Amino acid sequence: MSGRPPWRSPGASTTGLGDPIPGYTGSGSLRGRRALVVGGVVDGAGLGRAVSVALAKEGAVVAVADSTGRSGLPGAWPLDHRGRDDALLATARLLSALGTRTLPIHCDLATEGGCRAAVAHTALEFGAIDVLAVCSGDRPGEVTRLSSTTWLAQAARVFMTGEASVILPATDGGSRNGTAAGESVPNLPGPLVEALRERGVRVGGVSPAKGDSPADIAAAYVALASRSGAPGAEDGRAGPEPLHIRN
Repeated sequence: MSGRPPWRSPGASTTGLGDPIPGYTGSGSLRGRRALVVGGVVDGAGLGRAVSVALAKEGAVVAVADSTGRSGLPGAWPLDHRGRDDALLATARLLSALGTRTLPIHCDLATEGGCRAAVAHTALEFGAIDVLAVCSGDRPGEVTRLSSTTWLAQAARVFMTGEASVILPATDGGSRNGTAAGESVPNLPGPLVEALRERGVRVGGVSPAKGDSPADIAAAYVALASRSGAPGAEDGRAGPEPLHIRN
C-alpha cells in the first residue's frame, strides 16, 4: 500500500472520512488488550487515526485522545461520540463500526493535567492500559515533546503490568528503506524507562521513513504492541535490532 489518504484539515467536515487503512487486515494479535492512542487524530497527517484503526482490527479496545481545538475545554474530558462532527469523534464512530469498544477523549497535550487525566479516564473505562501509543509530538511553542510523552508515560505506568507497551514516535533521519520499530528510544528520561521495565513494560519507538504509508507506520506500532518477552526489556540492556516492516 502506498501514498496517503486525503486527510482533511481539523476544521473540515469529517462525515465522509472512512477507513484510513482499508488494505490492512488484522490477525487478532491484540485481542483483549486495552489501548490508549494519543495525538495525530485531529491535526497533522492523521497517524493516530490509522494506528487506532489498526489496533482495533487486531482486536484491541481503543481510547483515542487528542486536542479538539474547542475553547473552554481545558484538561481532558470524555466526549459523546454521537455528538459534534470532528476528526476525533469521526474516529470513534469508525472504531465502533469496526466492532470495538472505544472512548474519545479531548486531551490538552500542553498541560500535565490534561495528559494525566486522559490516562485516568482510559484506565477507569477499561480497567487498565496494555498499550500506550503516542502518535504525534507537541505543537511548537507550547511544550516540548519530552514533556507530554513523559507525563503520559508517568501516568500510565501505574495502570500497566507485564507485556504492556509504551510506543513513541522516534526519528533517525528517515534514511532507511522502510519503517523501523525498535526497543531503544531516546525521548523518555532514563529513570522512567527503567521504572517501566521493572514492571515488565516494554518501551519502543517507531521511525517512519520517507514514502511510508499510514498502513506501514500503523503496522510498526502493532508489531511493537504485539511483541512479548523481548530480550533486554526487563534488565535495561539495549533491545533487539530494529524491525523493518512493510505491508
